[in-house]
Amino acid sequence: MNGGLLLDNLVLLAKRFVVLPKWAAEALALFTLHTYAFKLRDVSTYIGIESPEKQCGKTTLLTVLYELANRAVAAANISPPAFFRVIEDLSPTLLIDEGDTFLNGNDQLRGILNSGYTRKTAFVLRATVSGPAPNGEKENQTVGAKGGVTRFSCWCPKVIATIGRLPDTLADRCILIRIQRKTASEECERLRDVGAATLKRQCARFVLDNSQAIAAATPHLPTALSARAKINSE
Repeated sequence: MNGGLLLDNLVLLAKRFVVLPKWAAEALALFTLHTYAFKLRDVSTYIGIESPEKQCGKTTLLTVLYELANRAVAAANISPPAFFRVIEDLSPTLLIDEGDTFLNGNDQLRGILNSGYTRKTAFVLRATVSGPAPNGEKENQTVGAKGGVTRFSCWCPKVIATIGRLPDTLADRCILIRIQRKTASEECERLRDVGAATLKRQCARFVLDNSQAIAAATPHLPTALSARAKINSE
């Protein structure tokens, strides 16, 4: 599978349904492919979708990503326990909508999100009753007479959509895409059938065929980027 052609087709699909800022479609194409390869890397940078008001195409863009991404799970107003349990069980691409309604003031969830984009820090510890750890991973659990502590993974690709701006610490871990209402001169197709099945198969095949190269890749990055931006770009 030609990787350049695959990315070009992903770019074209994103542009069909949403009016996007410059280079946003390219970033989303790379992120889509990354959802099939994230276990081969040490960082899984988030996508942050911000809009100043309703009806800017935020939900439409999430729907397109839901159709394209690997093991996509859509969530709005997700609780911290549900958050880390769905990741532990499914290793999904998590698409979080309406971040503006539940991130502000939810320090626990924001803390989990802040830690969950690098492999080494992407876990939470929770007290549990005695018994097997999730998925039978007993080695993750320290069990006492009345219970123990289990480590739950928070490691997966994530997209967070919000009206307004994301909290600074979270935005710092995102590639931010700021979308606006389309103007009278801008056009895009109405979302019906994305037709993503072939592209999904091609993404999975490309990652399978190139897994060693993806795992070993060390991209050359501009020196002008900040340390955080370099991490996000890898």
